[in-house]
Amino acid sequence: MQHPDILAVLDKLQESFKNEFILLQKDYPDWDDKTDERKIIFSKIFNVISSTKIGLFFGFKYLNSPKWWEDHPVFEADKGSYRSLEFTNYIKVSYIQSLFSVNESALRQFIRAIDQDACSGGTAAFESIYSSLIARVNIEGKNEFKNSLDVWREIRNAIHNNMVYNHKSGQNKIIEYKGQSLALDINKPLNFVQWELLLSLTDDLRVLLASIVRSPELVSKSVVFSSANFNLKDNVHENIVEPS
Repeated sequence: MQHPDILAVLDKLQESFKNEFILLQKDYPDWDDKTDERKIIFSKIFNVISSTKIGLFFGFKYLNSPKWWEDHPVFEADKGSYRSLEFTNYIKVSYIQSLFSVNESALRQFIRAIDQDACSGGTAAFESIYSSLIARVNIEGKNEFKNSLDVWREIRNAIHNNMVYNHKSGQNKIIEYKGQSLALDINKPLNFVQWELLLSLTDDLRVLLASIVRSPELVSKSVVFSSANFNLKDNVHENIVEPS
């Protein structure tokens, strides 16, 4: 994908997460905007996308500009023809980690809300968490959602090894995703982790999360507390909530 296309799709995704939040405000006004995970997971992801857009715009536009480097001599030691690529790759990894982190946290809270004893109190391996959660909620598209989370999980795990695939089995693996065969080869980089795939996976998350929070199993709960930290409960949704 070209740089403008990535930013344009991120724009649309950000708006779609905002719209999900606003719909939940209207449909479930008793769910607290700042503390209920069923709502603020959408604003957390909204903010991840927002930060990513800003980072990519800066990397694409300014780090390729000789004028910017001239105007900011304090960064002389960082100057290089490769810097824009390095920085935007850093933003990509940050996007994966941040998005995965808030999503994993939310899904752990959801399984605890449904059954506090399930999956060792929500502390089991993430694959067990989302497999159990998807099996327990009354939603459509369960196989597709599990497949999407499988891809997310393998990408996140590879980040811990500098985006190179390794597994204790020592065996290569292929995951089928929306007509693509994603090859995970031992000791080989996951070259398929490009923005087009990440943006598709992000929209999968939106649909999955919207389905789960509206499932009878979650709607029946009076509250599902968020595990937001770093004082995010005070500002995580500030760019989403419509003025009264």
